[in-house]
Amino acid sequence: MFKRTRGVSTTDIVSKLLVISEKSTNPLPTIEEEKYESKDTKNVKSNTSIDGLGSYHANPNFLASAKRIAHFANTKEPTESDKIVYIDGSFDICHPGHIEILRKAKELGDFLIVGIHEDQCVNQYLGDNYPLNTLHERVLNILACKYVDDVIIGAPFKITNRLLRDLNVSVVVKSLDVIKNTLRPEALEINPYEVAEKQGILCEVSVECGITLKEIADRVAANKEAIEKKVAKSSKKQNDFEET
Repeated sequence: MFKRTRGVSTTDIVSKLLVISEKSTNPLPTIEEEKYESKDTKNVKSNTSIDGLGSYHANPNFLASAKRIAHFANTKEPTESDKIVYIDGSFDICHPGHIEILRKAKELGDFLIVGIHEDQCVNQYLGDNYPLNTLHERVLNILACKYVDDVIIGAPFKITNRLLRDLNVSVVVKSLDVIKNTLRPEALEINPYEVAEKQGILCEVSVECGITLKEIADRVAANKEAIEKKVAKSSKKQNDFEET
């Protein structure tokens, strides 16, 4: 179902899961609404500092080139008669819950567009050390899924009229983060699906898979000692390979 992405290591991903089981960063104090339609950016807060430059979990072995993205991208274009479905979210470390919701979203139409939120946005509404994977890593993971036709890189957290109009969206599906209630309370207060709800195109699908990213992290934490030994062994092999 997924193509292997060179530079994305499962050992690195498990190492990140071990990190979030031990400590947490200081998440941003409030969640700013995306300025997708507004030209006024004077009051937008910034989390930029010399120590905080770069992604939350930048991967030096992963190079997100335009050629690589094009290699994963679907060249299919929606037709005028296609029913376009839109779903957004963090999609951090793809698991069966993501696959299930993407499959069900695709069944609601002909062309599925996935909006993937920026690293800073995900950290604001999930907190702790999330996201584990950077925006470009998450984009390639979702592009590799057979149910996905296109992605919006750095999609706005709050869906807007312009987004729906420009993409010709007929159906909006609530994200897995919302369905599984993993968002911080203040994120839900923004009501990211208000516009879609008013247009009568908002849909919530049932997801039987009970797995969430935080549950995966808890499982890793519960088996921390054994996993650390395995990661140390795999990391050595990976380092030896990269140095050759």
